[in-house]
Amino acid sequence: METYLPDYGAVFDKLPISAFLIWESDHPTEPRKPEPDLPLTDLQYWNGFDQAITCIEKNLLFNMDFTVRTRENGSLHGSYLFTLDNYHSDRNEPDYYFAEDPSEHKSHNIIALSNGQIGAYPNNRCQMTDPSLTPETLKRPDFLVSTRYFDVESAPKWGRLGSCEEYMWQTDTEKKEEIEIQQDPKKLKLPDGVSLEPFAPNPPYPHEGH
Repeated sequence: METYLPDYGAVFDKLPISAFLIWESDHPTEPRKPEPDLPLTDLQYWNGFDQAITCIEKNLLFNMDFTVRTRENGSLHGSYLFTLDNYHSDRNEPDYYFAEDPSEHKSHNIIALSNGQIGAYPNNRCQMTDPSLTPETLKRPDFLVSTRYFDVESAPKWGRLGSCEEYMWQTDTEKKEEIEIQQDPKKLKLPDGVSLEPFAPNPPYPHEGH
């Protein structure tokens, strides 16, 4: 990261996240020393996972109370700022990194800590609670690491659409069901309470026929 130093009129870069503190209006010119003063390894668990990076704002988390777990200084409270995420931007370049590996990929949630420092924590080192959404007693996560790639476009039973020009195309299964329904309308799957029986005619109003 980099910062502008107005006294020098200069930008200085390649700074770790431990070089930054949250600005406080009560200490506008000289920040307070953090207590505890966390080392870099307690502020950030992992290095970057690729050269490309994107900034995400998770709106649901903005007003939640964060508790982060550090390596050596227990848990601290904080407020969510934004999330940094790595990705592999160019498929023509060899991928020697871990951003696209589901078992290794991690996000960096940037948190303003209660001691004045800023940290970058993965999801599995953060707990987020909201007075309206979160129950009083929380479950202990028993999640396993994701190791699978998910793909929705390679299901063979859907067939191929290269020769189809229809906007409202149908899968082979849908075409088969439509033919069966045309041959036997009773096979149409209807929601509960819905019937194909014709409606009974409404009784005539008293004034009709006069």
